[in-house]
Formats: sequence, C-alpha cells, structure tokens
Amino acid sequence: MKYHSDSLRVKRSVVVLTALLLLAVGRSSSAQPWTNAAGHAVEAEVVSLKGDLVDFERPDGSTFQLRLGSLAPDDRETIRRAWSGLEVPRGLRTDFRQFRRLLQRLTQLHSMERLTDAQLAAQRQRAVKAFKLCCSSEQLDEEATARLLLVSGALY
Repeated sequence: MKYHSDSLRVKRSVVVLTALLLLAVGRSSSAQPWTNAAGHAVEAEVVSLKGDLVDFERPDGSTFQLRLGSLAPDDRETIRRAWSGLEVPRGLRTDFRQFRRLLQRLTQLHSMERLTDAQLAAQRQRAVKAFKLCCSSEQLDEEATARLLLVSGALY
C-alpha cells in the first residue's frame, strides 16, 4: 500500500509543478499543427496510430480520427516513425499530456534562462520518474513506457 500512496504523492507533485510552470510561463498546448495532402492544417496531439487510422486530440479535449494517407507526406512519416504500434492508454492520457506540457515548459524556462542546465536536468529527471510511476500504476510494460518517453520528448 505504501507504493500506491507514494505514486499518488508523486502524481500530485507533478500536477502542482505543472500548474506553477503554467503560471510562470503562460498556457500553451502540446498540440501541433498537422497538415493534410490538400494543405489544410489542424492543431492536435497524436494519441495513437492503429493501422491507417490516426487518433488525435484537440486542445479542447475533443478527439477525431484521420486516415494516415490523408496527411501530408512529411506528417505521415513523422507519425509512422514515432507512433507505429503505440497507443497511450486511456487511463494515462491526462498524465501523458501533462507530462509533455511539463517537459515543454521546462525547456522554455531553460531557453529563457530561468532554469540552469542543472535545474533543467533535475526537474526533467523528477518528471520522468513521476511519469514512470504513472505508467507502472497503469501496468504498462517497460518497452511501452520507454516508447512513450521517447515520443514525449523526454529522451533525446
């Protein structure tokens, strides 16, 4: 039972740290623009790739699917390389989104010289540890956890 309470404490710490960073830097989304073959763009986050269907989530939380073939060639390749066979489990999506935003905030604070290299490394390490606990609580295996860390940008 101690493990469960430690996991909850770490999750709360990540949420509090994320909130503080959002206040310090301003709110932005981890969504990015994806362009279809006709040149129309939509801002969203990739959630999964299943065969030829890409699941996206908009910044407002709504979800939609597009066929991978309907996207611009560069976007198709980016998604295929990063997401082939990977899906963020439903119970982990909020944690994953917060984790990605936290990593972006830390990088932004570092680029604004509000965090030193050492502070950035320490904060990233704490965030990765907390996210690994979240993955473990969702019973994700090490390979899936490592792939999520990779697509989140936690591993360079």
